[in-house]
Amino acid sequence: MAKLYNKIKSRYRDFLAQNTWQVIILIVLALVFSLPSVISYARKLPIPKVGEIAQDDVIAPVDFKVEKPESIYNEEKRAVIRSIPVIVEYQPRISDSMMTRFDSLWTELVKISQSAELSTQKKIKAVSDIFPNMSEDEIEQLLIMKDLRDFGRILKASLRIAYGDGFVNSEPIPGEENPELFKVKKGGEENIYSYSVILNDSTVKIILKNYLDRQYQKLPERVQLGLNVLENFLEPNLVVNIQETRQRREKAVSQISRVQYNVSKGEKIIGKHEKIDQEAHQKLVSLYKTLQGQNKASDIITRILATLGTLGLAFLVIILFAMFMFMWYRDYWNDLRFFATMMVSAIIVGVIAHILRTVGLTNYAIPILLVPVIVASLSDDWLAFASALTVILLVGIGFRTNSIVIISYIIVSAIVSFRARRVQMRNLFYRPVTYSTLAGVFSVAVLGVLVTGYSTEIFRYCAEFGVSTVVSPFLALLLLPVAEKISGRVSAFSLMDLADLSSIILRKLAVEAPGTFNHSVLVGNTAAAAAEAIGANPILARAGGYYHDIGKLVHPQYFEENQTGRNPHDSLSPFESFRMITSHTKEGVEIGKSHKLPKDVLNIIEQHHGTSVTEYFYLKAKDINPTVTANEFRYPGPKPQTVESALIMICDIVEAALRSQRDSLPETEKEIKAMVTDLVIEKIEDGQFDSAPISFADIKITIDTIIPILRGVHHSRVSREYRQEYNLTGE
Repeated sequence: MAKLYNKIKSRYRDFLAQNTWQVIILIVLALVFSLPSVISYARKLPIPKVGEIAQDDVIAPVDFKVEKPESIYNEEKRAVIRSIPVIVEYQPRISDSMMTRFDSLWTELVKISQSAELSTQKKIKAVSDIFPNMSEDEIEQLLIMKDLRDFGRILKASLRIAYGDGFVNSEPIPGEENPELFKVKKGGEENIYSYSVILNDSTVKIILKNYLDRQYQKLPERVQLGLNVLENFLEPNLVVNIQETRQRREKAVSQISRVQYNVSKGEKIIGKHEKIDQEAHQKLVSLYKTLQGQNKASDIITRILATLGTLGLAFLVIILFAMFMFMWYRDYWNDLRFFATMMVSAIIVGVIAHILRTVGLTNYAIPILLVPVIVASLSDDWLAFASALTVILLVGIGFRTNSIVIISYIIVSAIVSFRARRVQMRNLFYRPVTYSTLAGVFSVAVLGVLVTGYSTEIFRYCAEFGVSTVVSPFLALLLLPVAEKISGRVSAFSLMDLADLSSIILRKLAVEAPGTFNHSVLVGNTAAAAAEAIGANPILARAGGYYHDIGKLVHPQYFEENQTGRNPHDSLSPFESFRMITSHTKEGVEIGKSHKLPKDVLNIIEQHHGTSVTEYFYLKAKDINPTVTANEFRYPGPKPQTVESALIMICDIVEAALRSQRDSLPETEKEIKAMVTDLVIEKIEDGQFDSAPISFADIKITIDTIIPILRGVHHSRVSREYRQEYNLTGE
């Protein structure tokens, strides 16, 4: 056991030593979001219970107000609420709509009853669709009724009586007891009536029954039949304005005084050894609240527990995120500059959240999308979503955020995280922003109604949330150049700018090495398509393809695609040609550095040939000197380290091979695929992809993706030597 403990302790110490700054940054992040739960201490005064004996004289140390007992206050509150009339509005459109609906359905009923084409069963089925609450026996009574039209006129007259003065729902305000008074707004007038005077949907049925009883004194079944029909057309046309009613009641309740009487400083509250009665106890409670308010503090134990709980939850979320990064994104975890950039963006969100709360805005306005936009632009979709989810949970813990905010921000963060990085053009960034805003506002509105019910506050929350989801992504774009500089990484948006064919280097390449330029454009476009197919970074693949051969600008005439006359290699030895050809990777890196190309693109320039053998010049040298080895004719490397570098290598050799055999290209795509597969297999067997995280499945998808694109490319025929070179090594 001791050995196990020492082993764990040693690993823990090593982890902290190697990741000190990461741990410090995470602690700062947890504290920033935990600050809303500030500890405030206060001295808690002991309050004896009713019936206990006072151990000392209690003299009022300050003037204070004695609050009414809760039971008295609640009774006064109930009386005030019942005294405020319920606001109802007479809605003539409801009665008009119901009368029109009655006429339409009754006309349809008459047609069905008089139809000679329909069987009895079909008539019953048709009428049941009109009056679903009626039984088949009742429907049959209607169908055989000879005075059906007269019966309809009587029913319509009864409806006019019901809707004449109007009626309300039997439960005007759900969940509340019935009021004493109603204030009816009708035709610009407001009149107050007692509850007993206003008809409701129960009493109006009694009125209807009495009316039908008078019309059909000896036909009780006819009366019941009429009531069943009318039930389909009863909708209260006195509609309760719940919002206005509650506002008036809340205003009235707010004016109720909580003070029962005042106690002056020095006044005796209870004497020593006296039994504490209800009045004395109420005085002690009021004194405690007064002193507590003056100290501006609460129960120390509750505050300590709440603060420790908040910190504990915040650190738990941070630990889970750290474990996620350490296990699945170790490279990003070890890159301190990037890690710091990511965490600083989260801290910025926390600081802004504090400021927004200070100025009176709600949690709906917190710019959480700042984090996933920055992280997705610099790294990976899932890491961006995990970062956003971590910030959302920290906001929920530190700012007491409700479930509506949390769920809505999870939805919009998912949309932004997985869509922003796939934007291929900067001017299309508005699309994921628009999608996330619409989805987020919809979520806030729907969840708000489901959780809290309809209120005007929902509009405010939707507005704050909508503004936040629109502003925060564009704020992230403004901060992105700074984030790139701090992290040392290039964002997708910078790569989009870099892939502009009108850039200085590419324009120079098009003029001084047009063959190389055309080749590079094709490699970049095919690599981007392959990257999209296997889930790699298509923007980086396109930019890397465009710039991978810029080193040929130094000696463009030594590369066959740029030659129009004599081949300068004819006058060089194989070793000199080898050095001239392979130098373009190193020279490309130097040109890229001078133009401040990002590191990811420089790596592609340096790695796109790996340590491949320049087979043509090696064989030519071997003819001269049989002791020459293949290793003497290898590119300096390194081998591709990323998926994008591997894609450039594949697209490079495939494009060159298909172009070199333009006039003798196999006729079927199957034959072309076999030829290309052989080229790629040679690279695999040579170990060129050993250091790149690309699978055989990815390579197969890449081949299937790029062959149809490159098959139709037209280039001029090149020399046999050039074909031999590129069949094996690419450009």
